[in-house]
Amino acid sequence: MNYCENCRCAFSEKFCPLCGTNRIREAGRDDFCLICQCDESEGRNICDALGEAGIHVVSVPYGSGVESQFGLPLSRYRLFVRFSDLGRANALLADMRGARTDGLKKFVLDNIENLNIAARLERKLAKRLKIPPERVLDWCVGLIESCASASFERSAGATCGYIFFFAEGGTLAIDGDTFEVLSLDVKK
Repeated sequence: MNYCENCRCAFSEKFCPLCGTNRIREAGRDDFCLICQCDESEGRNICDALGEAGIHVVSVPYGSGVESQFGLPLSRYRLFVRFSDLGRANALLADMRGARTDGLKKFVLDNIENLNIAARLERKLAKRLKIPPERVLDWCVGLIESCASASFERSAGATCGYIFFFAEGGTLAIDGDTFEVLSLDVKK
C-alpha cells in the first residue's frame, strides 16, 4: 500500500486519492491512516467501537474557517488508525455503516406515510424522471428500499437533521423530522 504523508492516507493507486500528489511512499506499520470524517456523535460511536476491538484511534477536530472565526467548536472530526490496524478498522466501519443504513431505512419506511414533497419539486422531478407527478413519491420509496448506503447529518436547518440515501439510481435527501423530500439527484 502507498501512503501520502500530507493527507495521512493509505491507498493502492499511484496518486493520492485526496490531494492528487504523486509524492508517496510505502505505508509503514505505525503510520496513522485516515479512516473517515464524521460529526462528533458518530465519531464517539466509532471511537468506542474501535476501542472495544482493541484498535487505537486518534480523533482530530476538523471544520470550516467560519466556525473558527466565531470561536465555535469544530463540528467535524477526522479519525486515524495505525496502518497495521487499518484492515480491521475498515471492516468494522463497514459493518457499522451497514447497520446504520439498515436503521435509517427502517426508520423512514416505518414512517413512510409521513413522506411528503413540495408540489413544485414534485412537478420538476416528474418531468426529469419522465413519470406522472403522483408516482414521484413511489419512485423515492423505491430508491430508499434499494439504497446501498445511508447517512444522517445534523444541521441547523432541520430540527432533527438530514437523511441521505445513496442508491444506483441517485441520491435522495429528506428532512429527518418532517420527512419532506428536499432533493433528488438522479443518475443518468
